Amino acid sequence: MTVGVLVASICLGQDNFKTNKISIFKDGSSFVQSKGTVKPIKGVFTIPEKEIPKALFGTYWISNSRGKIKEIMATSDTVISYQKTNALTIGELLLANKGKDVKITTTENIEGNIDDVISLNSDKEQFDSITMNRKILLVAVPHIVMLKLKDGSTSCIPIETIKKLVVINNMKYEYIRKQQKQENGLKIKFNDESAVQDLDMMYLQQGLSWTPFYNLELMADGKAKLQLRAEVVNKASNILNADINFVVGVPNFKFSDNLTGLVNFLNIENKKNNESLLSSQSQIFSNSIVQSGINADPGPDAEEPELSLDNKSKAENEEDLYFYSVKNVSLNKNARAHFQLFNETIDYDHLYECALPPNKERYFYFSDFQQDQKVINEVTHSIRFKNQTTNPFTSGPVLVTKQTENGVVPLSQDLLKYTPAKGSSSIILTKASDIQITHAEHEKERVINYKKWNNNFYDMFKVEAKVKLKNFKNQDVKVQLSRLVFGVMDNSDIKYIIKENKPTSFYQNKLNLVTWEVELKAGEEKDFFYYFDYYYQRM
Repeated sequence: MTVGVLVASICLGQDNFKTNKISIFKDGSSFVQSKGTVKPIKGVFTIPEKEIPKALFGTYWISNSRGKIKEIMATSDTVISYQKTNALTIGELLLANKGKDVKITTTENIEGNIDDVISLNSDKEQFDSITMNRKILLVAVPHIVMLKLKDGSTSCIPIETIKKLVVINNMKYEYIRKQQKQENGLKIKFNDESAVQDLDMMYLQQGLSWTPFYNLELMADGKAKLQLRAEVVNKASNILNADINFVVGVPNFKFSDNLTGLVNFLNIENKKNNESLLSSQSQIFSNSIVQSGINADPGPDAEEPELSLDNKSKAENEEDLYFYSVKNVSLNKNARAHFQLFNETIDYDHLYECALPPNKERYFYFSDFQQDQKVINEVTHSIRFKNQTTNPFTSGPVLVTKQTENGVVPLSQDLLKYTPAKGSSSIILTKASDIQITHAEHEKERVINYKKWNNNFYDMFKVEAKVKLKNFKNQDVKVQLSRLVFGVMDNSDIKYIIKENKPTSFYQNKLNLVTWEVELKAGEEKDFFYYFDYYYQRM
């Protein structure tokens, strides 16, 4: 049994050893780097359990610049401690009132002075287990009270036989409880007994996550201001004046589903979960303040965060991962915060999109053709822009606003999808009810037994389709139409693009994603025709 064995250990949170850099990933994991100096005792430095990080498997590395580390060992020591607490049992009340006159009722009434309270065996005390703060403590439990009687004799009374206890004057309720518990720790053994050793530590952990979110403010002349902020949820540990990297990209930590065995004292199968990430994502759709949360004040030693990025910021690129850096971040456990990552001006234009309903994969009768002109197809108003920065736009919610003479007005919230540098993207604003588009098609010609394939004959339908557009706006618009067409595109009155061309389950007919772009002046009405062939198997 070791008494106070961990008292001499130096807390890793002190000034000479600190976390200096953390890289936070969107999946709820973070990579922590710490360094500094420690003072071993006889060549051994012990990290107490409360300072041991919850490092994930295969990522916990402790090193010394001179290669002086001999071994790192997880240990469990028995520690005796004393704690003032309230008495809850008769035995504890006897301990609290040692030296006082009492009246005790067993099978008889006995008066005397409490001389001592002992265990059954004074050489080897008996400890009973209790649960405190989710940990099991072994507490010294009194079993016999030594009562000095008025005639000078001493009576030994088993505490379990006592039915009633009366303290003559001023009963006390507090006593010093003797307890023992297991203290876990990591012992780092060095090859020499130098008074000071440098130490580097790195590991991957769960519980610290970031979620990106954007504000896109539309301005005049086709310009917009795009801001990216990071929402951080810290459920891991306190952060004090550390440099934070917000990582964009898909990390590959293949074997980090569980805690590393070195620190998993309870043998918990702690499967990686995204609780912190999900908690963060649940906040995505609320316009929260810049910083909120429990115990968010980092304390007097915290420095003001420094952004290493200006309005024309550039994330550091390392092997398909991008790192946005913010310096001197302090954030206590259970706190949440927002950090500005970049502020860019981009060009955009308005786009009206309509996806016409696809034709059927198999026509059986004339009625299968879409001949009804009364159906008005839904038109979506979007804005389209190109990523002219050197940074990718990571996926995240975007709030779209517009600067007007009366101030900022909200327009939309959508998902900004991942957009690489120099790539293009679009964001949906709303439905455009003042642009109407109708569509109809009919069989123009049929060629019987046009071809034979796999012992089957096929007729060929020549299909004519008509699209009619009407712009009720008082401004010019650009409309992008698209349609999935089963068959073979023949011709169109206006230019079209086939973005996808692949065979379907029916070999003769291909699946084409056809797009058109039509410019309409204010109040203009326009229509156009297009044609395609369709092969129909004769029954």
